[in-house]
Amino acid sequence: MPADASSRRDAEQLSEDSGVAAPSDAAFVQDASLAASDATAQAPDAAPIPLDASAAIPPDASVATPPDASVSEVKLTISNFLAWCAITVTQPAGATLAKPPTSATNSLTEPAGTVVVLHGAPASASFEWVPANGVGGWSGAIDPGQDPKATDVTITLDGNKTVDVCCPFTDGSGC
Repeated sequence: MPADASSRRDAEQLSEDSGVAAPSDAAFVQDASLAASDATAQAPDAAPIPLDASAAIPPDASVATPPDASVSEVKLTISNFLAWCAITVTQPAGATLAKPPTSATNSLTEPAGTVVVLHGAPASASFEWVPANGVGGWSGAIDPGQDPKATDVTITLDGNKTVDVCCPFTDGSGC
């Protein structure tokens, strides 16, 4: 059966099922005149578009944005004093450090402008997070206004940055 006859039959069936009038034969003739032998249709002043292009486009393609070639990647370096803390990334989702959380040095590479949230905790029961005497915690390139004694800090990657962290012994010494 020719493609235009099959399309006409499908439209008539849809019309019967939905109660909406099927397009006229003239509409099918006009649509058929747009079809090329290589299964593409072309709008005026536009590149050819495959007739079945919608099958190749993911449903959320309308919210996707193409990668920006001008975005560069920047590196966050974490210096974990004698590996006494366990450091994890809580933001952005899916971001992970290059090495295990208790490494003495670690890094994360993300696009410039990314906001990173790091979480710090003692690496073992021998250490603690900022005891009463106030030693330990974060230092370096944390964002302004961040509490260096908080377990979570924010770093905006507007360039390569380094953050230091220390978890002292439970008696408050070491950092």
